[in-house]
Amino acid sequence: MKTFLHAKYLHITLLIFFQPFCIFAQNLSLGTCVNYVFFTETGAVTNTGTSSITGNIGTGAGEITGCGPATEGNSRDIANDATTQASNDLHTVYNTLIAMPATQPQHAVIFGSPSGETIPAGVYALGGATSVNGNLTLDASNDPNARFIFLINGGFSTTANTIVTLINGSSPNNVFWVAKGGAINMATNTKIVGTFISQGGAASMASSAHIDGRLLVYIGAVNFGSGYARGTAIYPVLPVNLISFTAVCKQELIELKWKTASEANNDFFIIEKSMDGIKWQNIAIVQGAGTSSIMKKYLYNDSSSIADINYYRLKQTDHDQNFKYGPTVMVKKCSEEESDNLIIYPNPSHGKINLQFINTTQQPFKTELLNVANQVIYTSTGLNKTIDMSHNLPGIYYVRVYLNDKILTTKIIRSNNL
Repeated sequence: MKTFLHAKYLHITLLIFFQPFCIFAQNLSLGTCVNYVFFTETGAVTNTGTSSITGNIGTGAGEITGCGPATEGNSRDIANDATTQASNDLHTVYNTLIAMPATQPQHAVIFGSPSGETIPAGVYALGGATSVNGNLTLDASNDPNARFIFLINGGFSTTANTIVTLINGSSPNNVFWVAKGGAINMATNTKIVGTFISQGGAASMASSAHIDGRLLVYIGAVNFGSGYARGTAIYPVLPVNLISFTAVCKQELIELKWKTASEANNDFFIIEKSMDGIKWQNIAIVQGAGTSSIMKKYLYNDSSSIADINYYRLKQTDHDQNFKYGPTVMVKKCSEEESDNLIIYPNPSHGKINLQFINTTQQPFKTELLNVANQVIYTSTGLNKTIDMSHNLPGIYYVRVYLNDKILTTKIIRSNNL
């Protein structure tokens, strides 16, 4: 059984600086629970069907059936010192989570939809039993410390075929679903991520379920139908340092470029494309550099069915077939009448935004940032390639670029920080 250092808990600090307040992330430690994929203080742990389970399994009072024997690095603990410590650690992290104040506006108790919903990081306080119905995307806006915390006053459930997707640096280690006083029930074919804590009932996942995370229960059984369950403590962090990823429209094609500062064990990149930012398709595979400590540049030209608005993202895969998604970029189709192309990314953004402008005949002479009341809050001569919005309140803003004969305007969303 591995031992872990316990991180000290930090108080939430409020900072008043150009906005009412910012909440710095509280240090969350799962203690010894970090290495469990299934754990209950009191109850049985049961797996039915053919499954792949990675991580420790434990119960403070009950049986473990159908989960296979213990293997190296994956223990099976029943009413021993390890489960006693895990119970104490479970209570500690639960109390830390439920004490956190909400940082996101009130959300309906149903997340996701068949067409998809994308939400930013933050603490969501839900007033009753909560469910995910369909497709839900968690967008970290390229903040590696962004957390998604769902504090549910009741039970949690999913509908069949629910899929929760992570983009822009989101990690399953930073996703927490806390059912205060309710059970957790996930339907068949659910693919989900994060640490689930049930304070008032059992936790179950039906057949063909996939979870990158863990199920932790106070009192009640843990039931896993079939599929795979992988504890997030061993979820891969891919050692590829991506410097940039850009998309530019050039006449009849989209030019995609990206750079890496270093790579380790990198097999290949898959370029995915979408017309709506929800449904994605693979359009190309580009070989990686394997292991490299110098900057590498990549280029791919997409000439397939260019829409008015196009979305692209990178899926990087290592030689062990672990994968991770990079940032999503958006590019508009080139105008037939002109060669203007104003690109602003990332959007949404929780800090700095980058501006890129291509025009063969003229250049901007002024750049402005406006709030939703159409008030100019920033201006510069020419095109400022970087605008820092980190001191602006979350909300909708507009970037206005002045040319000799026209004005180009693009909406920007300043997202919340956790």
